[in-house]
Amino acid sequence: MVKHHQIRSRFISLKWKIVFLLSIVLLVTNSFLASISSTQIKSQFNDNREFSKLRQTHELNGLIRNSYSELENIASIIQIIISSSHRSDAKNTLHRIFDENTLVLDAEWGLDFISIQYSNSSRLYEWETEDHEEVISSLHDLVTKELHPIHWLSCNPECIQYLATPILTSDGTDIIMITGRTLTDIVQRYEILTGSSLIILSPETKSLDISSDRKIRNWGYELSLATSNKNNGQILDRISYQTSISRLDSRHTHIAETGDFYEIYSVSPEKLDQESTVKFIIINNITDATNLMMKNIDLIHLYAILGFVLSETLLLLYLWLPVSRIKSLTSTLPLLSSGKYAQARERLHSKQKIFPDEIDALSESTLDLNSKLETLNQDLENHTKKLETQRDALLLERDFNTDLLDTAQAIIITHDVSGTIISINNYGLSLCECDESNLLGKDIEKLFGNEDTGIYRSLESLRNGIETHFNHENTITTNNDKHICLSWYHSRVSHTSTDDAIILSIGLDMTARHQAEERLGWIADHDPLTKLSNRRRFQIEFDRVLDESKRYQRNGALLFIDLDHFKLVNDTHGHHIGDQLLKSVANSMRNATRQSDILARLGGDEFAMIIPDTNAANAQKVARKIMYNLNRIHIGEDNNRYRASGSIGITLFPEHGVDPQILMGNADIAMYMAKQNGRGVCHIYNDDDHAREIISNRMEWKQRIDVALENDEFTLFYQPILNLANNKVSHYEALIRLRDGDSVIPPGAFIPHAEQTGQIIDIDRWVIHNSLKSLKEFHDEKRLVSISINLSGRVVDDPNIISYIKECIVQTQANPSNVIFEITETAAVADISAARSLMLEIAELGCKFSLDDFGVGFSSFYYLKQLPVDYVKIDGTFIKNLTTDSADQVFVKALRDVASGMNKHTIAEFVEDHDTLMLLKSYGINYAQGYHVGKPSKELLGCDTFEQKDVETEQLTSNIFRN
Repeated sequence: MVKHHQIRSRFISLKWKIVFLLSIVLLVTNSFLASISSTQIKSQFNDNREFSKLRQTHELNGLIRNSYSELENIASIIQIIISSSHRSDAKNTLHRIFDENTLVLDAEWGLDFISIQYSNSSRLYEWETEDHEEVISSLHDLVTKELHPIHWLSCNPECIQYLATPILTSDGTDIIMITGRTLTDIVQRYEILTGSSLIILSPETKSLDISSDRKIRNWGYELSLATSNKNNGQILDRISYQTSISRLDSRHTHIAETGDFYEIYSVSPEKLDQESTVKFIIINNITDATNLMMKNIDLIHLYAILGFVLSETLLLLYLWLPVSRIKSLTSTLPLLSSGKYAQARERLHSKQKIFPDEIDALSESTLDLNSKLETLNQDLENHTKKLETQRDALLLERDFNTDLLDTAQAIIITHDVSGTIISINNYGLSLCECDESNLLGKDIEKLFGNEDTGIYRSLESLRNGIETHFNHENTITTNNDKHICLSWYHSRVSHTSTDDAIILSIGLDMTARHQAEERLGWIADHDPLTKLSNRRRFQIEFDRVLDESKRYQRNGALLFIDLDHFKLVNDTHGHHIGDQLLKSVANSMRNATRQSDILARLGGDEFAMIIPDTNAANAQKVARKIMYNLNRIHIGEDNNRYRASGSIGITLFPEHGVDPQILMGNADIAMYMAKQNGRGVCHIYNDDDHAREIISNRMEWKQRIDVALENDEFTLFYQPILNLANNKVSHYEALIRLRDGDSVIPPGAFIPHAEQTGQIIDIDRWVIHNSLKSLKEFHDEKRLVSISINLSGRVVDDPNIISYIKECIVQTQANPSNVIFEITETAAVADISAARSLMLEIAELGCKFSLDDFGVGFSSFYYLKQLPVDYVKIDGTFIKNLTTDSADQVFVKALRDVASGMNKHTIAEFVEDHDTLMLLKSYGINYAQGYHVGKPSKELLGCDTFEQKDVETEQLTSNIFRN
């Protein structure tokens, strides 16, 4: 019992066991935590150094890449210079550009040398290449073999980066450009960007110029280029005794030097096309980072000791706090996965503690994680929205391109170098009247049919890259046997290899244009109403017949036919009935002619016929047959019918002359004699006829015109011209009338006599002076209008007309920009050179010019191109039946397209109803003139805005007001 009691008296108290156990646990724990923290700091330090190494490696490679990119940009500039010059001028161009900019090569571009030579080694240009010939030759051979840019690096003795680039010119010539620049700028930039030292080592040479402190003998390398730190050679020399240079490629090495710590490792540059022996060594001074790491480890050890001392007393007191914090942190983590970042931030937010522990670090890390996840989530949303926007834009662009190809009014075909069709747009399928399956995969040459083999040779040249484009026209036949005239433009859209080339063929439908040209060619020689030859063609044929008559001593006759009382038909029944009568008359005359006879409508109700190889008796027989056929024509209603008749004047050649003007005058006199003999008869010209009476009549008109000029008996009427774009009256045409008491005489009664007597020149001057005077008066009354002044064909031959116009402008003080002069197309074409000269001189005065009666007397649009006119007035014969005559519609639209293409405005005259006005507006005609717009009047319209008139009112027109 006693022994048992002694044992019990020496027992160790449980609290000490607990304290001892807890002390052991705390000691082990603190030691373990201190060890882990130290290890973590070291690991973090190593990770930071690895990251720094990676970053600095990227920086170096980035500098090298940028340097090569600059050299490649220079190559692109050289390629543009060579491609934009002919081969014979390329060398001179390069010398001129580089010799004038050598400072740019050295200072701005940082080049040490440049060599540009052909693939056969002949030099185009070289600069500072004396020390680099061996490398240039090697790179030239390598690029010639590889056919792609070569990036090279060499330090023998100076560290130079080389770029050898092949250049393919537009004419197929191979040119190789080799440039070089030192690595000094890269080394300096690297030191500025990273603060680290960059050293470039090259294999040791036996050169005596290399100082011993630059040689790293233990490695067999020498220092070729380095930053400004003088200790770099000593550091490398020391570390060369500790490790091999090959180990620097896989891991970095540390060394302590005079109290400082250094980190050394090797970097292999990218973008090199060689296995370079040059070594890039990076030396970082990590003294501060190392000292900081060691300081942190010492602090951890200190904290471990203090913790152990205090833990005994504070363990139980603080035990509940970390448990509660861990519990709170645990409950916070699910918020991150559910995206409740704001709520998690509120739970994790706490005041900064003096002695943070692992839980504090975990909380901070969790808070950082929360911020990063929130930022990544926001970036993801923004990126998603951006991708959706880009997707929508791409879809929109794709749809736009598809719609553009499908709606373009042209055949768009792509085919490969073998001629196989790859794609065709919907318009092309519709125009060719075939399905896509019938064309895709087929040879495009089938579309051209049996065309000239030159087309296929040009296509072959295009496919082989010899040509870049060409165009031609051909006619294709659709599946429904419809012929379509197409204008093709072929171009090569891929400039890679021949096998990858794509040919783009665009075909424009020129069928309507060709039809219009054929129609215009026919109209140039024919009267559109009667389909007979016009005055121009008649004069050409008459000259030809007279030449043959003189050459072969043949006889012939000229018949001049004038319809009787034709004006009465127009006034009584309207112009549409008059046009119908003219068509019937033309058809009846055709039935009275032989194939060798020439029948023409000279204008209005005047016709002429040339009968070769005939005599007076046969000519009269033909004339009587014509009159018989005319008498069988009846026009009008039952209660108001008109039977056609005509008066025919006959002159014989060479009996009555061989000059066409004399013969026309004789036939005209004979026709007047026929009218005086009762109309509806024919008369052969005779020198003993009453021609004197006709001449006397003309002399009476001459005297009457002289008196009118002397006593100022002429007056001006103004007919408005409507701008179809804004429905406003833009200007007025001044029309001359002769006062006869309370009535007026239209110009058709006296102008022909004035033209024959030469008085038309005086009338022209009267019209010019009084029109300019009226224009000044209108402007003084705030009526800002323009005046169109008609000029006769004789004005082209008047040498003093320009000086007279200048004098009138000065006297009247009229604004020349509001003056438009008009001349008929026939008069302009008669002497196109003089007409062009006149128009240019008038344009210099500031006035404009209009071509009147366009479409009647022309032979081609060539004249319109040659004449500098501002307005083209379409002849009324094409306007009167515009709503019903499809041929007139085609012609008017063609005139509008041609005039618009030459930047000339179009005016349509004889607009007499609303439907015609609307049709002209739909065609794009600029201006309209006619009774539907307004009749000629002594006064201007009350307002400048056009108002529609009642149709029945429009029909109450009188020819006395027609110009």
